[in-house]
Amino acid sequence: MSGFLNGAGYAVVVILTLVGLWAALDAARRPQEAWHQVGARKWLWVIGMLVGTYFVVGLIFVLLYVGGVRKDLQAVQTGAAPW
Repeated sequence: MSGFLNGAGYAVVVILTLVGLWAALDAARRPQEAWHQVGARKWLWVIGMLVGTYFVVGLIFVLLYVGGVRKDLQAVQTGAAPW
């Protein structure tokens, strides 16, 4: 049973790391103008997700980005008002 838990634990860590890297890359490819319109700092979010991917704070950055900032950036890029 402990072998299963170790394998599952590694799988969770790998998945969380991949999601964090995906979110950081997604944020990095968004244009600076969209970030300016949303009122967020691109460098802070990208670095926060990259560095923080190995810590709990990175998961918080990723959740906040995917749950809110990313949607606002998409709305700005499509021409809709983010709020």
